[in-house]
Amino acid sequence: MGWRIVEINKNCSVKLFLNNLIISGESNISIPINDIDVILFTNCRINVSINLLNELASNNVCIFFCNEKYLPTSMLFPIIGNLLTLKIFNDQINWTEDFKGTVWKKIVELKCHNQIKYLRFLNKINTSEFEYLRSFIEGIENFDITNREGHIAKIYWHKLFGVGFSRDDDLLTINKLLNYGYTVLNGMVARSIIKKGLDCRVSIFHKSVHNHFALSSDLIEPFRNVVDILVIELLNRNIIDSKTNDLTIEIKEVCLNFIADFKIMINGLYHQLNNAIDLFVDSLVNKSIFDIHIEYTYNVETNKKDNYFVDEEKDKEE
Repeated sequence: MGWRIVEINKNCSVKLFLNNLIISGESNISIPINDIDVILFTNCRINVSINLLNELASNNVCIFFCNEKYLPTSMLFPIIGNLLTLKIFNDQINWTEDFKGTVWKKIVELKCHNQIKYLRFLNKINTSEFEYLRSFIEGIENFDITNREGHIAKIYWHKLFGVGFSRDDDLLTINKLLNYGYTVLNGMVARSIIKKGLDCRVSIFHKSVHNHFALSSDLIEPFRNVVDILVIELLNRNIIDSKTNDLTIEIKEVCLNFIADFKIMINGLYHQLNNAIDLFVDSLVNKSIFDIHIEYTYNVETNKKDNYFVDEEKDKEE
């Protein structure tokens, strides 16, 4: 499985040569296809060969075509390759309402648990607030019919970015980055869903005639915190501010590297994010999801090798 997340955002031609993705433009760049997990095309003037797209799909690479807001307008996935696909799909369409209700309860618990842990790590809530929110999580019911997730999310966003923050304001730098990061993350989840033989359209909770990736909208939830951590790091290190920044190539590169290398603990063992997502989707397929525990480490590495936030030019001068 690949590990790199690649964005192509300049006018260029992209083709296949000897199992490598070749980008031809101002300079030629070669990337082994076996190294790629997700690829984003975010410029409408890119020429891409069909031969390359077929090879990427055959290697289970998630391919995004994005608009000017970095939101996907289409995705390309393989439709062959998993011998168990038909059996797994038959199981999926026969999921009972009781099963889906308890799965959604588990997903919401995992998401909210890490949200309040992160707030506590940042000292955005005190001990009594932390305990109150934990007790709130304990009251989550099947399908979260009392909308505990929504109540906790309101507190989470206000504590994280201020009372005046709204996720509906697309002009805010914070929301641009969150949308961009969630787009990448959603592709990683969708890729894993399809690779495991599930159908993205058959969901647990999310339902919309306009959403062809409803299941990935479900399963992304416990992993969204990765992108939130990234944005906080960028703000804390004064690489961006909350309102005025455009998403430059440099900032997007930081985002992609951070997401690709982020590690999450699944049942006591750390895994690269793409592997952690695979394990989570596997647990849904084999119905062991109720035994899954997801934990984050919030201490972002700051050594030179792993620090994506170093200003290299400044570092050279020093």
